[in-house]
Amino acid sequence: MTLRFQGRVWTVGDHIDTDMILPSRFLYETDVDALRGHLFEGLDPTLGQRIQPGDIFVAGGNFGCGSARPAPRAMHMCGVSCIVARTFSRTFLRSAIDTGVPILECDLTGKVSNGDVVTVDVGAAHVELPSGELVRGLAFPGFILDMIREGGVVPYTRNHLGEQRVA
Repeated sequence: MTLRFQGRVWTVGDHIDTDMILPSRFLYETDVDALRGHLFEGLDPTLGQRIQPGDIFVAGGNFGCGSARPAPRAMHMCGVSCIVARTFSRTFLRSAIDTGVPILECDLTGKVSNGDVVTVDVGAAHVELPSGELVRGLAFPGFILDMIREGGVVPYTRNHLGEQRVA
């Protein structure tokens, strides 16, 4: 998987918690069309239905705060190619990496609007704005980039440890 994405932007603000992203009553929903209808329903009841494959979410600070739940994976399943936020809650950040969802901490506050098309390069840790300006984000170490690229912690571990058993 490449870690470079170009897509249409959806913006949300600060302190968007996991219940706003995916209400708890839908945690075990596996039908993508049904799941899509509930993404962000507490924020905007129509937003989940408007998400198209390849779209990019841009958030303010503390995105994904609240309880630990599969919100990053749900967003990715519904077509979000990557998520950019000024900051992520530590739990959301770890969950995204563990499940192989591309994310980047980068402050785009006031620099993009809904519908803008941007290019996010998670590996190079920057976002190219419609104007061509590059906005730098926080780079991940190589093994974290590999973990995201390989689909998360389980595939990464299998690929790098193989069938070895640790005593």
